[in-house]
Amino acid sequence: MEKIIKTLKELNIKEDEIEKIITYIKELIKWNTKINLIGKNEPEWILKDLIIPVILIREWIEEGEVIEIGAGSGIVSVVLSILNKNARFTLIERREKKCVFLRYIRKELEIDFDVFCKDVKEGDFKKVYDYLILRGVKLEDWHLNIARKVIYFGKTKNKEIISEKKYKNILITMIKGNV
Repeated sequence: MEKIIKTLKELNIKEDEIEKIITYIKELIKWNTKINLIGKNEPEWILKDLIIPVILIREWIEEGEVIEIGAGSGIVSVVLSILNKNARFTLIERREKKCVFLRYIRKELEIDFDVFCKDVKEGDFKKVYDYLILRGVKLEDWHLNIARKVIYFGKTKNKEIISEKKYKNILITMIKGNV
């Protein structure tokens, strides 16, 4: 974990945030053996392939209402919740076992976000969000109708791109929403 701590310090992450990210990585590994949250149980892979791309977009969301559809293990919203105290996160995940993990990690890390354990198609999106996060979920046109900006992990076509970041082979795009 020393190498991970060093990397996080180089990315200007505060000590208390580093502690929470390290705890999150440890809990991901522990829970992953039981409920398959992520691909590998390697701390350095988790940091480099999952967490660093999220850290690189932290300035995109300084405050506001954020919804993540298909939150899974919560990589994006959990890390951003640790780093961005002025944003309010809502995580949508349809698999109960992953919701159990998200609720557990929320309590364990003492961070605040909402978890809704249901299929997104059952949701009522009358509220307009500032940001929608999609990682591991295919971007569909209706997604643009629930947020002012969409942060999409992947390539897009025919969308109004506000900003892009690339890390290794990961492309993260901020797209203008329709609201």
